[in-house]
Amino acid sequence: MRYLSIIFLVSFAYAGVSATSTKIYVQQENWQKALENAQKWKDEEPNNAEPYLWLGYIYTRLSDYKNAGLSFLEGYNKNPKLYQKKEFEKKLSIGGQNLMNFEQFLIALVNSAIQFYNEENYENAIKISEFIINIDSNNANAYQILSSSYQILAQKEKDENKKLEFLNKSKKLLETYNEKNPNDPKAKYFLSLFYYDDAQNFLLKNDTINYKENLKKAKQLLESAIKIDSTKPEMFFQLAEINFELGDYNNAILNYEKSLKYDSTKFETYYNLSISYMKVKNYDLALKTLLKANEIKPNEYQVLYFISILNFEKKNYKDALNWIEKTISVKETSEAYELKANILKELKRNEEALKAIEKAENLKKKGL
Repeated sequence: MRYLSIIFLVSFAYAGVSATSTKIYVQQENWQKALENAQKWKDEEPNNAEPYLWLGYIYTRLSDYKNAGLSFLEGYNKNPKLYQKKEFEKKLSIGGQNLMNFEQFLIALVNSAIQFYNEENYENAIKISEFIINIDSNNANAYQILSSSYQILAQKEKDENKKLEFLNKSKKLLETYNEKNPNDPKAKYFLSLFYYDDAQNFLLKNDTINYKENLKKAKQLLESAIKIDSTKPEMFFQLAEINFELGDYNNAILNYEKSLKYDSTKFETYYNLSISYMKVKNYDLALKTLLKANEIKPNEYQVLYFISILNFEKKNYKDALNWIEKTISVKETSEAYELKANILKELKRNEEALKAIEKAENLKKKGL
């Protein structure tokens, strides 16, 4: 062991004082002293990329991944060759013993990007993510953080041209990643959401051709994603949404049901499934599904209203009346009172029905 220490000291002798001190303190795991000397080393040799390499490593040992990422990035900007796998592992070593392998380095960078992202520092999240892609062009995490950062910037942006620019960048990133990683279902899922959003924008412009084309592209991507991983409820849910918009209600039902198989807690899935059942006139299953939705959100007006309607259609007038009373207790609307009037007529309670009609007319005048 004493012999090895001599070797280390001899190798340090050829470096500057701060460089030597940095490595000695790293060897001793005295991270604060190592940090101080690495910063001095950087100041002494401002054009040298190596002190930034060591700074980045020291920051990881201090669990300061944000500064680690920025230090590594600054070093990369000075000398990209230093960040090739073999060179990186060779430089970040003492006496031939590597301190951080390239895979650990990439994980540290991803942690850096995630921390910036979580703190809503999207500028640095983007910088670090782009850095990761430059040295690891297939890194899934980097593409996802980068794409998501641009989407959030688009949401915050008031300038429509800038917003479009951010969205296009995000979409292009996902397209590139999908091309490089055709077996990653997440890439296909997130990309499908872009095509779905594009479809909605075309619908707003009354461009039905592009609306349907983008829906079909989104559908193809989702179907490909599900072939790779058929356990994600959000994928089945989104495919069901597209099926519904394309008028394919039977497949919408099938995919909403598959989504519920993996996540039986989502209100929207039950609600949208019930609407699909109504479209194919399966009122029994529509009612059963709405009752499940009601368990999750007991005071959702539209659910209560539809439950009352379905009971009315099934001639369960007492149940229909109970549900319309619950509906009105949540929100008074003209349509709710009109339904109440119809229910009361069937129950031969005509005077009450007339009062309900009067209430409906007054609400209509108020635009309710």
